[in-house]
Amino acid sequence: MLTDLRIENFAIIDKLDICFSPGFNVLTGESGAGKSLIVDSLNFVLGERVKNDRLENGKTIQVQARFELQEASLPDFLVPLQASGIIDDNGRELILTRKLQASGKNIYHINGEMVPLKTYRSVCENLVDIHGQRDTLQLLNSSHQRTLLDLLGGEESEKLLGEIADICSNYRKIQHELEELKARERERNREIDWVRFEVQEIEDAKLEAGEDEELERKKTVLENAEKIAEATSFIYVNLSGENGVVDKLGRVSKELLRWTRFDREMEKAAQMAESILEQVQEMSYICMEKGEAAEFSQEALDSVISRLHMIDRLKGKYGFSIEEIHKYRENMVKKLALLEQSSELAESLQKDLEVLAKQWIQKSVEMTALRQKTALSLENSIEEELSTLGFGSVDFSVKITGAEGINTSEAEKEEALRVTPWGLDEVEFLISLNAGVAVKSLSSVASGGELSRVMLALRNIFSRFRGFSTLVLDEIDMGLGGVSAAAVGKKLREITSHRQILCITHQATIAALADCHFLIRKQTDGTETKTGVTAVEGNDRVEEIMRMLAGLEATEETRSLSESLLRSSG
Repeated sequence: MLTDLRIENFAIIDKLDICFSPGFNVLTGESGAGKSLIVDSLNFVLGERVKNDRLENGKTIQVQARFELQEASLPDFLVPLQASGIIDDNGRELILTRKLQASGKNIYHINGEMVPLKTYRSVCENLVDIHGQRDTLQLLNSSHQRTLLDLLGGEESEKLLGEIADICSNYRKIQHELEELKARERERNREIDWVRFEVQEIEDAKLEAGEDEELERKKTVLENAEKIAEATSFIYVNLSGENGVVDKLGRVSKELLRWTRFDREMEKAAQMAESILEQVQEMSYICMEKGEAAEFSQEALDSVISRLHMIDRLKGKYGFSIEEIHKYRENMVKKLALLEQSSELAESLQKDLEVLAKQWIQKSVEMTALRQKTALSLENSIEEELSTLGFGSVDFSVKITGAEGINTSEAEKEEALRVTPWGLDEVEFLISLNAGVAVKSLSSVASGGELSRVMLALRNIFSRFRGFSTLVLDEIDMGLGGVSAAAVGKKLREITSHRQILCITHQATIAALADCHFLIRKQTDGTETKTGVTAVEGNDRVEEIMRMLAGLEATEETRSLSESLLRSSG
């Protein structure tokens, strides 16, 4: 139960302290007085987003809400706070504080302890059920009707919807990958052809490591064949020719051998002469062999130059060396394999889609069954609630469409299968307010006042189901009057037997039934306008009920009616 609300620097609220009663609290005031600011500030302290015009005042905004825990045992959502010491074992009080600094930084406290937003919201979402005018209008939206039905499905519904949403997310992700693959198919085929051409071009070249260096050497030799021939002739004449080095060294070697017969110490010199002779002869053979091979051939030179040009061209495309060209080819071979596997990948993704579609249908059919079960309970509860809200004859029905007749063995193969996070169903609330008249959609049957009463019935069921101790109703009386307003007021009084109510209303009939009445009005000092709240009692309350009934033209009859309404409410 909300006991206190303290507001500082929120829009045109400078500083307010409001103490609520455990039962039926109403907030009234003229249009534009700032009644909605109270609800907005409550939304703010509960961690919700609010309009920027409520916040932009250059000051630190702070809202504090104090709750009294009425349950005999601590609710499950508060057990983690008890374990962390934020709530002590005997504590029956919960104080929520939210600050928004001028810098834009939010700070959240629970019982004076700073907590992260996730922890803060996990507590707030279980404390108060707030209903505004927008929620009443949303009631006409079928997707909102489905959301309300699913909320009443409880944990089982939440679990199934979570599984369906996960499957849907995976399905859409794979579907997107498959669409991208198909969209890029033509481009991929062009890429495959180009990569194949590059790989084939490198393989056809049959490049060998170091080949370019050897070709450069051959090119140099062929280009200098004439000079090499001259050198060969000169070397041959001077080494192997008549009276050449070989001939002279041969004679020297023979003389040294004869000398060794006379002096054994000359053997070393003889061996050296023999070795030198062999080396000179080997050098002569090498020169002759290379000289003969260096015979100039234009055809051979053209072939070498052509091969070098081809290698240079490949280097310009694929790498600065033959080793880099080979490495590039290896990478392209791998890329080609991946590109050629894309068709196999598409087939694999399509199979994954079919599996996910089958899973989605299975879970969605389970969700349909749960919705049908929940709908039966909701129909009975709504009719019971509406019978106490001034409706003489009510027939309420929940229409669920989408799952009937689906062929689960074929649907998962259907490309047009509409996989959604909420499953197969469309939900529509139907109602008849007159006996013998067929049910029709809320939008075509219910007036503003009737819609408000249907919404009140739903909020009461929802709050009871979720265990909210406080129900906030922002102008639930939209479109009501006379007997209807009285029925709603009576219903609100009934609800307060097990739940606290904070109600913003323009209906005097409803306001007169409240346990605690707050008047919201603007106050100005000539330079600034601020919103103030006053708890009204006695004659002040009579005056406010008179204003609500007749405005500025109140008469003694109006006063008498106001006093009568207040007496009957007691």
